[in-house]
Amino acid sequence: MYLERINQLINKTNQFNLTTKRHS
Repeated sequence: MYLERINQLINKTNQFNLTTKRHS
């Protein structure tokens, strides 16, 4: 299923955004 792939990508981006927001 390619939906799982998208979910993983979104999760990765969300984590990245979360860490970036915490740093600022």
